[in-house]
Amino acid sequence: MGYSHIWVIFGFHRNTNITSSIKAKITPPRLGIRVGIYATRTPHRFSNLGLSLVKIESISANSRQLTVLGADLLHATPIYDIKPYIPAYDSIPCALVPSWVSAQQPAFTSVIWSPGIKEQIHRYLCDEQLTFYKPTDEVLLLQTIEDLVTKQDIRSQHQRTNLHTSTYSFTFDSLYIEVMFTETELNNSVTVTHVAHTSKDTQPRMGACN
Repeated sequence: MGYSHIWVIFGFHRNTNITSSIKAKITPPRLGIRVGIYATRTPHRFSNLGLSLVKIESISANSRQLTVLGADLLHATPIYDIKPYIPAYDSIPCALVPSWVSAQQPAFTSVIWSPGIKEQIHRYLCDEQLTFYKPTDEVLLLQTIEDLVTKQDIRSQHQRTNLHTSTYSFTFDSLYIEVMFTETELNNSVTVTHVAHTSKDTQPRMGACN
């Protein structure tokens, strides 16, 4: 039996502020006030190195290829090194974090599915175009997406404050998903406005921001 998980050391090659100076303090989405970058996991730092814990799916000695699951990386992200995850050394059950890190984010109360979105997801499932969900997992998949968009606000503090765009995008499994946030005194909801398969042309449409 070998290792089940590894650490992947990579580079944030798509940072939006590569040509500008790095700020010593930033505003994390969960906190809302400025703190030093070393108290956060922002990719916008003096060293653009990133660290991700992933599960080993398979190893091919012939092709010298390692396949992993759970990597929070972009396509063509440069990989600098990998190291084995050793629970006896890397897992610290008594570790502490600031209260703002563990605090729950304000939840959105409801999810609205634009016409045709659920049907499109149904077709992807029936055609077995997703990696982790089978055709029988449709209810679970829809519920998972709803949990993602209601319990986690993917917008930065700047985006929430300035509202320069209303549509945001992210990828989940093999799906490219666009959502729109509505925040008023009477309505605090998320609308799923667009879905596509990541193997196709899924560049953000006009007005979308990821």
